[in-house]
Amino acid sequence: MAKRRTKKTGKARRRGRSGTPAPAGGAPLLSACLIAKDEEAYLPACLEALAAFVDEIVVADTGSTDRTPDIARRLARKVLEVPWAGDFSQARNASLAAASGRWILVVDADEVIHPRDGARLRRFLPAAPERAYSLLTRNYTREVGIVGWTADDGRYPDLNPDRFGYWPSIKVRLFRNLPEIRFEGRVHELVEPALDRMGAAYPVLDVPVHHFGPLAGKVLREKEEHYLELGMEKLAERPDDPKAHFELGSQAFRLERYGEAERLLRECLRLDPAYPEARRTLCSCLLKRRAFAEALEVAEGAPEEVAADPHFLNLLGVCHVSLGRFDEGERAYLRALERRPDLAIAMMNLGRLMEARQDFEAAAGWYRKVLDVSPAHHEARYRMAKAHIALGRLREGLLLFQEVADAAPEFHERIQADLRALEASLQAIKAG
Repeated sequence: MAKRRTKKTGKARRRGRSGTPAPAGGAPLLSACLIAKDEEAYLPACLEALAAFVDEIVVADTGSTDRTPDIARRLARKVLEVPWAGDFSQARNASLAAASGRWILVVDADEVIHPRDGARLRRFLPAAPERAYSLLTRNYTREVGIVGWTADDGRYPDLNPDRFGYWPSIKVRLFRNLPEIRFEGRVHELVEPALDRMGAAYPVLDVPVHHFGPLAGKVLREKEEHYLELGMEKLAERPDDPKAHFELGSQAFRLERYGEAERLLRECLRLDPAYPEARRTLCSCLLKRRAFAEALEVAEGAPEEVAADPHFLNLLGVCHVSLGRFDEGERAYLRALERRPDLAIAMMNLGRLMEARQDFEAAAGWYRKVLDVSPAHHEARYRMAKAHIALGRLREGLLLFQEVADAAPEFHERIQADLRALEASLQAIKAG
């Protein structure tokens, strides 16, 4: 783990690849910049990890009412009070303006970069040839059905001991401290447009960002509501932008506003029929609305490159099964697994399909496979318990029920109902 470095001295001036003068040679190498509001639960871990390898931490607080400012003042070099103006780019750019490092690393308060990756990053930067770099974010989730869900690879057991899976996202997080590199967009803000105008490349570095916020469902929903409001403002500014329609439609979908989501996603596809994420999300939306035939029509109308995607094949399977076409559904799920052997949602769906066929042995096998790639998947463990009980393996089933009850209190009522039903069945057998 790299130790925190002090500022270097020297008179030499450096230039970026654009020819723009960089800060004086005595400037620190790396500043971390973030915005925060009411993030006391996550901020300490974020800042403590950063302190191991950056020279300066800049926190822009946008109106916290909890202990966030106190935590920031204790662990960050610079803490700014930035009044919230309904614009994420404005807040982020305020933090960039206060940074003195030759490079800027942008993170969120509910994210962590492992210090060993930070040390590698620090060794890389002095001779880095580009003006910017993208980083992959691991957005940890309990929901294996999210498009892009990836099984945890076990590389970070200290950060993710429960081995939650994640969906990956890639965006620019690291760039030279140049005044022309600034964020744009009220919400879903990015520096990529500025870099594109500069003709700058932004290749991906193998330094993952670990995002834990999605595991907190209640807090995430509150953020989604806020993002929806900002997305409406963005759409009003860009009514012909398919991406703005997709972003707002996705927000509405996550908030279970399926009618609104369908309208926005259909408009996105009207503006750009080849938008793959919009087609996937629209298909999911129609399934949620129980418009199964329409969902199948959307799925079967996908371009070839979209139709071959394993997550889309899984959705195609759901469409078929929802219409009672079990054989077609099974084939679609298996094709998804051929392309992505660790796709837990396809395994879950095959388990449910086997249950519907009363093939509990096969169902238990599929749920076991889910747990192999996602050990914290309580629904899979719960359903495997029920399959064992259906097969007469009461001891195995009850032990699994106990494991689920210990780990996931939200299953208590379901398990109690199952136990009452089991007891009634045993009493009936005994009486008969």
